Amino acid sequence: VAGDRGMVLGAMAGGLMGNRIGAHLDEEDRKRLAMLEQNALDTGAGGSFVTNKTKAKITVEASPMTLDKRREFALSQSLKPYPLVVIDPVTVTAYVDTPIYNALNEGDKPKMVIQKGVPLRIAANVVNEDWAVVGDSNLGIGYVPRRYLDAGIAVRGRGAGETSATPRAAPRNSAPAPGSQRSTQIATAKPTPETPRSLSKEQYESEMAVLHAAYKPRGSGMATAPASVPVGTSPHQASQSGVQLVQASMECKTVSRKVEAGSEAPVTESVKYCKEPPKGWQTQTA
Repeated sequence: VAGDRGMVLGAMAGGLMGNRIGAHLDEEDRKRLAMLEQNALDTGAGGSFVTNKTKAKITVEASPMTLDKRREFALSQSLKPYPLVVIDPVTVTAYVDTPIYNALNEGDKPKMVIQKGVPLRIAANVVNEDWAVVGDSNLGIGYVPRRYLDAGIAVRGRGAGETSATPRAAPRNSAPAPGSQRSTQIATAKPTPETPRSLSKEQYESEMAVLHAAYKPRGSGMATAPASVPVGTSPHQASQSGVQLVQASMECKTVSRKVEAGSEAPVTESVKYCKEPPKGWQTQTA
């Protein structure tokens, strides 16, 4: 059993290899296996090759993506919690003035508006919704409709609810595929007499600094949400000023390796990987 941190895939190829499969591999075979597994994890496409060492056939396949291996995630206290999946954080420059919400409802008044041209970071996706979490690593300051992360929004429309562009800038999770009913529905913001705060780059960074200062990670002596808490369960919020702690999921897949060598009975091994930001796919169990 590997620890949560695991090892990078290129370095671990063979490190979690059973003797019956490892005996068929030389150094070049191990590198080919590592590349095949990485491709299976990233794209879902399996593959096979014949080893240099014994001419055995190695076949690699990856299971469909699942969500498990939860980790701590801190949300600004004003946010409504939802089931989340963490991703490798990405930075997207706001293509238009971008509204940020406390909940997944564009009929609400935005919590704030990030000014066009301000770099904002995406830290997680809301499971089965076309919304992302604006924040940093395991911190979230608000929710943004994912179409605002598509450069096409600057061409097709420059205001809330004017486009249903399918986002390309940030990784998706198990949300409906582009073109599905959920991803093309448009929620038009209701007019409101109040104007949300419009944040410049300096103001956005200041808001993030406040969230960073308020969050005390596990092991710092502050209370945290127990690991058994269901994702997005608000009654189990931690007692940190300005911050609520929830459990967010990570993407996981199981890779199977099958070896066929002459008259020997085929041998199959399975290794579970979870995508743990910011390190990528990490081994969990073998």
